[in-house]
Amino acid sequence: MLFLLTLIFVTFTVFGLPDSVLGSAWPLMYTDLKVPLPYAGIISVAAYLSTVFSAVLCEKFVKKFGTYAVITASMLVTSASVLGYVLSPGFVYLAVISVPLGLSQGFSDACLNHYVAKYFSAKHMNWLHCFWGLGATLGPVIMAFSLTNFSSWRLGYLAICIIQFIVTVFLFFSKKMWNNTAEAPSGKAEKRKSKARQILRIPGVWQAMLRFFLYCAAESTAGLWGASYMFITKGIAPETAARLISLYYFGITAGRFFSGFLTLKMSVRSVIRLGMLISVCGIILMIAPFGSVIQAIAFLLIGLGFAPVFPCMMHETGANFGEEYSQAIIGYQMACAYVGGSLMPALFGVIADYAGYRLLSAFLGALALGVIVLGIKTKRNETAVNEG
Repeated sequence: MLFLLTLIFVTFTVFGLPDSVLGSAWPLMYTDLKVPLPYAGIISVAAYLSTVFSAVLCEKFVKKFGTYAVITASMLVTSASVLGYVLSPGFVYLAVISVPLGLSQGFSDACLNHYVAKYFSAKHMNWLHCFWGLGATLGPVIMAFSLTNFSSWRLGYLAICIIQFIVTVFLFFSKKMWNNTAEAPSGKAEKRKSKARQILRIPGVWQAMLRFFLYCAAESTAGLWGASYMFITKGIAPETAARLISLYYFGITAGRFFSGFLTLKMSVRSVIRLGMLISVCGIILMIAPFGSVIQAIAFLLIGLGFAPVFPCMMHETGANFGEEYSQAIIGYQMACAYVGGSLMPALFGVIADYAGYRLLSAFLGALALGVIVLGIKTKRNETAVNEG
């Protein structure tokens, strides 16, 4: 079981590598591809919207093929898609290849989140996303190394591709471990069909889905446009901005590691509130009229604050809505998360192209406020349900 948990953590780390690379590489990519700066939003939308379909369909695929098959196939498709980035002849090809990348990421994300939420504790859920943060931190570091030493974003993606193929090999030989612990596709629990109408009528589901939408919108917007924000508004060099934005993902990684311990002493909701307070402090600090050091601290704080929010909200799903519908609800939550993570960064790109990238802090602040307000409303709704 320990080896399987380790493999799950490593897999989630590798899945996190490409998630953060586009934002750190884009200041060089858009000039190389000869497209406008806001076009990063198009690639982001292509990838994230694809995950909406796979996240919703994940429950059916897991029931039919099992967790092992879904995860292994997803890793293989992810690796091939990243290789497609390396070989891409132009922008249109990048946008097209982002579709299978998004599909595979959606399957793996929803599948592993449900698996860990069901078989492990809240601390393991936080640590699972800590390892995603580790991958998201290493992604910009790898890309910054490639940009600094080779002036090439393609070599950065190639390095990530090689790492993913290696992990795919380990997953391929792990079938027996998954069979010993995962749900059998033919089991009785797998034969129950969750009905969308029943799920969406459960009190609190809509609020939870919208909360995931807003949170992932904030997380993805900060990651995608953070480097460009520093480059355009603060005059920081592209390779330096790529290194600094890695601190944002480092904050997510470190925050999720320590929040795993916090969940042993504090309630999940208290950890979420503390995280949102820290992130707001970082968002405010972005406005300070100083250079790279202050921006590094600001994005580090935002990452630290964002860290526990997603895994803690995800782990609450089973307790809030019951195990019978947890897999399906997690899929819907992931779908909303991906929609928010794709549309809102793209929307900001359009807004910033006309009004300026200085609006990033206000944009993130509004999204963070929405997460906080929905948290209060969701708590009140659940209290009323329990009393009823």
